Amino acid sequence: MKFSPISPQKISDSIAIHIEDLILNGLLMPGDKLPAERELAKDLQVSRTSLRDALVKLEARGLLQVRHSGGTLVRDIIGPTLTDQLAVLLDEHPEALLDLLEVREALERIAAYYAAQRATALDREILEQRFAMLNQSTDTGDPGKDAVAIVEYYLAIANASHNIALMHVMRGLYRLMPGSIGGSLSVIYQRPGTYETVHKHRREMHAAIMHGDADAAAVAANAVTLFLRVTFSELITVQPAEAKLQPAGAFSAVDKDALKPARLSDAVVAQIEKLITSGKLRAGDQLPAEKTLADILQVSRSVLRDAVVRLETRGVLNIKQGGGTFVCNVPARTINDPLANLLSSNIEAVFDFLHLRGSLEELCAAYAAERRDQIDLEQLQKSYIDIENGVKAPDPYRDAERITDFHIYLAEASHNVVLVHIMRGLYKLLRTSIRTNLERIQSNAGKYNLVLEHHRDILKAVEEQDVDAAANAASIHIDFINQSISQFGIEQKRLEQSRRRAESMVIENGY
Repeated sequence: MKFSPISPQKISDSIAIHIEDLILNGLLMPGDKLPAERELAKDLQVSRTSLRDALVKLEARGLLQVRHSGGTLVRDIIGPTLTDQLAVLLDEHPEALLDLLEVREALERIAAYYAAQRATALDREILEQRFAMLNQSTDTGDPGKDAVAIVEYYLAIANASHNIALMHVMRGLYRLMPGSIGGSLSVIYQRPGTYETVHKHRREMHAAIMHGDADAAAVAANAVTLFLRVTFSELITVQPAEAKLQPAGAFSAVDKDALKPARLSDAVVAQIEKLITSGKLRAGDQLPAEKTLADILQVSRSVLRDAVVRLETRGVLNIKQGGGTFVCNVPARTINDPLANLLSSNIEAVFDFLHLRGSLEELCAAYAAERRDQIDLEQLQKSYIDIENGVKAPDPYRDAERITDFHIYLAEASHNVVLVHIMRGLYKLLRTSIRTNLERIQSNAGKYNLVLEHHRDILKAVEEQDVDAAANAASIHIDFINQSISQFGIEQKRLEQSRRRAESMVIENGY
């Protein structure tokens, strides 16, 4: 038989897919209200019954919120990339802005590259408008206005990249950035000539995007953030990076003189939040006993108790009667379940996510090699042994969990708090991506073992603190995954062709 039966798609499924695509591509944004049922059914040229069925499905998937007599709204499926604590950390600690600039360097480079390749005529029109607004804001000399215009411009670049994963990550991150960017600009613009240099690089990036020169756009984007990062680091006094210690050793005495007339408990709250934000205290970690911790912080037990109760009220800590105090699981979420499911089911989005993974994982590996301490190294070595043990009896689901954990530990070893939060936020999608690829290569022992080899190379480079080798090993791994997915698609097509030929031979020959 040369032909296969065609199964017509239900109209409600077609409607759901259409609305999903609008959400996925950013044409429907969180909070947007859908037209009234009658009007939307008319626009889609479908019955109200089919439309109603589609909306019910999308509500069940967490993409829409149907309010009785209040319309249908698009849910926020991006989720906050940064927790409130991290946003405060960026505002209050100038040195933390360097972490943000390091991450921006990776994100803006890939965004500019794909925007140059993929921007439509409408995208270019919007980019021209946003760039004109940026020029107007910079003429005012107000870092705050400049920051807002910068965020709007880079979000337009992200949209023009048509890289779905990148678009959503940048939206989640950049919507919290105006204050942080304004703070860094107020420092950077103190140096004569910096304003002109930054804008020169940005003009070059914009021109490259508009002319479709992807390589030049990436180089210019990198020049902008690299110049900002180097200049900013030279203009502020950066304290040496703190070693990542065990929870009991991560605390330090509260500087009481510097805090008057503020409450001491405020300082205790701030210190614990900072330790959680920076990854030194992780979900499930137990705080030292009350007396021990009060002695370390050099505060009274009543002050400590007040701080702990306040943190419990905020959902940061969990006090177990007679069982100690633990850090709650309150991770940042860059991408939550509904969006993760959408991204993992769209083949173009799968490759887009791999491109994003490549940029972030190279960054993690490079900075981990440069900055890791002994505790980081021991955690990575233990994590690698878990992966190694799993490969002996392949189980894609279990192995994906272990490999994902390895990449989270790698991010923590980078000592970049923004990168840590983004990677934690991507955990579900990262795990799904890894599991899917492992399932595709499970029958090929050689390829499965290559995954182990790649992670061994990353670990070796981190052990030897070879920054270039670490980034290169991470890049090789992502290239391998790209090739594996492409090859899997080709093999599936060949298998289907063989199956149909075999069926045809059976019919024609009567056996």
